[in-house]
Amino acid sequence: MAEARAAAESRKREIVAEAEQDARRIRDEALAAIAEARRQALSELDAVVDQQVALATEHIVGRRL
Repeated sequence: MAEARAAAESRKREIVAEAEQDARRIRDEALAAIAEARRQALSELDAVVDQQVALATEHIVGRRL
């Protein structure tokens, strides 16, 4: 009985450790995806701002640069 209990506790610790490792991996992947989405959004925003500045400059100056 004691051996079975010890084996069960050992397996429980293994399962918990595996679950914690999976949770860390999922969190890290999610954070990486968020960082990439943020980088891409900022890049797109920069492009839009550059375009708007060029249009505003063209409007003010009266010609395309």
